[in-house]
Amino acid sequence: MSTAMTADETLDLASKGILTLDQLKAALAAGCSPSACDESQETLLHKCARMGAKDLCEALLSAGAAIDKLDKRGQSAVFSAVEFGRTEVMLMLLDKGCSVDIVRNAGFTLLHMAAYNSHIFTMEALLGELRKKGALAKMVNVADAEKRTPLHTAAFRSQADMVQMLLKADANPKAADVRNNTAVELAQKVGKDDTVDLLEQYGTTPSAHAVANPERRRSSILRNEAAAALAAQNAGA
Repeated sequence: MSTAMTADETLDLASKGILTLDQLKAALAAGCSPSACDESQETLLHKCARMGAKDLCEALLSAGAAIDKLDKRGQSAVFSAVEFGRTEVMLMLLDKGCSVDIVRNAGFTLLHMAAYNSHIFTMEALLGELRKKGALAKMVNVADAEKRTPLHTAAFRSQADMVQMLLKADANPKAADVRNNTAVELAQKVGKDDTVDLLEQYGTTPSAHAVANPERRRSSILRNEAAAALAAQNAGA
């Protein structure tokens, strides 16, 4: 039979990803709050969501855990699931009615979080759920504290496939951040050529960005010219 633990011990095991369902049930039966949290206000639900422990999350919710309780970063448990690419847990929390409107510190939404951590399958599932809930249109272009949308974030943190997902969800490719960078300029800055080419197809033209940020100019035209020059040089060698 499992021995009941204190809330601190239960939180510690949950943080390490080694808390078992029997241990959790014993702790809850002994009086541990299902919404117990540590000094950073991270709850058992946050920790279990981060670890992808769907069964533990379901047990906590059944015991009355607060699904939208925020930690010190302003994140609810679903943010923890998205941050670590725990798609099944994210879908379960969304199905249980967690809020999709929470904006964590620095203005991150769930879409920003998926884009920042380059979790493409989580992003695909999240976009689908937001669309079903009728929340996608109001969220896809929400800007953070730097006026960066999820598309900005995906352009410099993720792959072109994720950028395309957001564009198909009506992300605005011409939105500018506080430094007047659009998504294509951020992609140019970090050398994501496939993303640059994709964004140029959505109306972020090379000439517009050459004028705004000439030092960051990396259009497909210039890349092709450089490649042609190198090929000619090699052919003549």
